[in-house]
Amino acid sequence: MPNYYAVCFHAQQCAEKHLKAFLQEHDAEFSKTHNLSMLLDKVVIIAPMLECLRPSLQTLNIFAVDFRYPGESADKDMAKKALKLCRSVRSTLTELIFK
Repeated sequence: MPNYYAVCFHAQQCAEKHLKAFLQEHDAEFSKTHNLSMLLDKVVIIAPMLECLRPSLQTLNIFAVDFRYPGESADKDMAKKALKLCRSVRSTLTELIFK
């Protein structure tokens, strides 16, 4: 049986690491957090145009913690959506990090 939750979790982690890499590249301080919205709050200070990522990051955010506990699960459609959102966020941030 496929582990769709793992896809969702790793999509969230990918977005998180890219946000942190962006902040690191701009010498911006950030706390230890998995909250993508909080990280984006720091990012938009540097690059306000990245506010457009907020809806995608809010969707991915639920996969950081909530789905680690019993009772929550992900299906194939959720995994596909998480992967699509992650790829979009990753592409946007990678372009700016390596500009």
